[in-house]
Amino acid sequence: MINPETQIKKLSSRRWIALFLCICILVSDYGSEAAAATLKRLLMRRTHPHSLFNPVSFSLPEELGTVEEKFQGKSSETVIFISDAHAVRDAQSSIRNVLAFLQKKYGPGLVSVEGASGYFDTSLLRAFPDEKIRVEVLTGYLNKGELSGAGLASILNERSELFFGMEDWKLYERNYLAWLDASRKRIHASRKSGKGKANA
Repeated sequence: MINPETQIKKLSSRRWIALFLCICILVSDYGSEAAAATLKRLLMRRTHPHSLFNPVSFSLPEELGTVEEKFQGKSSETVIFISDAHAVRDAQSSIRNVLAFLQKKYGPGLVSVEGASGYFDTSLLRAFPDEKIRVEVLTGYLNKGELSGAGLASILNERSELFFGMEDWKLYERNYLAWLDASRKRIHASRKSGKGKANA
């Protein structure tokens, strides 16, 4: 039997977290110059993994994933490319866990994220006092495909100051709208073709 009092408390807490998220989204557009300055300062540090990192012998714990390809170049910089399966809950959870593993073992590094633009300033979300509610709500967004594993990592992982969206947003938006338009036309053409076959 559902306790009405418990349901009211749960609904109330969700409304508060929703309000908090709205404020975070509204505030996030301000102070972009400060965010850019912070990023520049952070990038002046060593942003690649610890010098003990060896691409040839690098591996992941079996429960986190597999390393499909390795390459030892001449540069001192290290790039780790994590394959993504968009809006797939298990894949996004794994991405978050892989990032946590890399951060813990090799120290902070620059995390470049597709589908986003600019420095991730998640300080307001990270400051939310009730960790249980914060994890529950954000995991809910991840499960619905509305938040990526990298996005979740930038808020819930131990370190978050080096997440950066790598997209040129205007170009990304144009490409996305073009994809939507092409998808609509493909569906329309498919339906028209189906009608033509039925009439024949």
